[in-house]
Formats: sequence, C-alpha cells, structure tokens
Amino acid sequence: MLQPIDSNYMKYGAKTLIDLVKGDNGFGSGKWLGFHKNKMDCYLFFKKPVVAADITLSAVVDIGSQIMPPVDIEVWGGPNPQNLKLLGHLTPEQPEKAVPNYLTGYDISFRPVKLSCIRITVTPVDKLPLWHPGKGKKGWIFFDEIFVN
Repeated sequence: MLQPIDSNYMKYGAKTLIDLVKGDNGFGSGKWLGFHKNKMDCYLFFKKPVVAADITLSAVVDIGSQIMPPVDIEVWGGPNPQNLKLLGHLTPEQPEKAVPNYLTGYDISFRPVKLSCIRITVTPVDKLPLWHPGKGKKGWIFFDEIFVN
C-alpha cells in the first residue's frame, strides 16, 4: 500500500485484497479495506512475470453509508515500479439517487501484456452530491479483492 488504509477498516491489512475471501454486504465485517482520507494506491508484485489482460476490483457500494463508486481507477503495469505504463483507466458512473447497497466489480481491460508489477490507483468521491444527506463530505471506497486475469 502506498497510502494508508483508513484505520477503522483495515482488520487484516493489505492482504485482504488478495486473500480470496469474498466480502459480503456488511462493510464493517473485517473482509473489506476502506479508504476515505486517501486514495487506494497499491502495488501487486509477481515473483515470475505473468501475462495479464484484465483487472477486476471487487467493491461494495452503500450510498446511505457514504460509500460511493470511485471517481477514477487507473491500472499501471510493467517489469518494475520504475518502468510502468498506463494499461487502463475507468471512470465509474456515479449514482443520481440513493439505492440499496450492492456488491460490484470494476473491470479494466487492456491489451495482453507481460509484467511483474502492477500499480492500481483508485480515487474516492471528493464531495458527496447535493442530493445526498452527507452532501459536501468526502466519500468512501471499499474493496475486498483484486483479480488479475
């Protein structure tokens, strides 16, 4: 992790993103990493180079709890942290009203590439929308798994 995880939601730390334990709708269950003050910014390292063409970030959205879709996701990859290229970028759609909480996956596809290092940067909503009861406050993002395909 290049940025701190919010201390309230880091029970098992960064390994939560690769432990193959799927989170449920309860973001406080310990199966999720929560980010509020900072972006989620992390590296994945592979002992042997892999060929990847898709990254999926598993997330929960709970609008009533100020957990929104991120505003931006970037995936970088290469042989090492000093030689990364932007592989893909996603700007998830933002809700226009409150809806029940849900689990989702954000898929970022790119041309197949051989790599040993991936950097993922995810930006939370800076200000909740005017229709939200917490309008103007910073939003949260919660993730439980990163899948590399």
